[in-house]
Amino acid sequence: MKSIAYLGICCFFGLFMACENNKPVVVEDYEICLGETKSFDDGEFDITFAELLEDSRCPPEAVCFWEGRAHVKLLFTKSEIGTDIELVTENSINKDSMSMTVYDNYQVEFVAAAPFPIDMESYCITLSLIEL
Repeated sequence: MKSIAYLGICCFFGLFMACENNKPVVVEDYEICLGETKSFDDGEFDITFAELLEDSRCPPEAVCFWEGRAHVKLLFTKSEIGTDIELVTENSINKDSMSMTVYDNYQVEFVAAAPFPIDMESYCITLSLIEL
């Protein structure tokens, strides 16, 4: 009986420790504007908002049959090696769109785009970084 109780206690602590070590830590949300570069992880890698590929979102005060989407190209750079990654905002029609990626131990999610694109010089997006 003692061995069953001991085994139960070991399993409980083993599961507790395993869960505690695998929790993602939200770093925070970052706003990055078109053409801008931001450094992350103490300068280990950079993300550049390289290009706005599409913004078909519904203009303010308009009646649209779908909300549209924003599609961007980001340049991830580490040790002078660049990787282009395209992300798309989620919407009600295309739920499987790629709104997040994993890069260098971080989950990067395209959370939002600035209000409807009126002025491209001030077009910004919000990225959420989660340390894995």
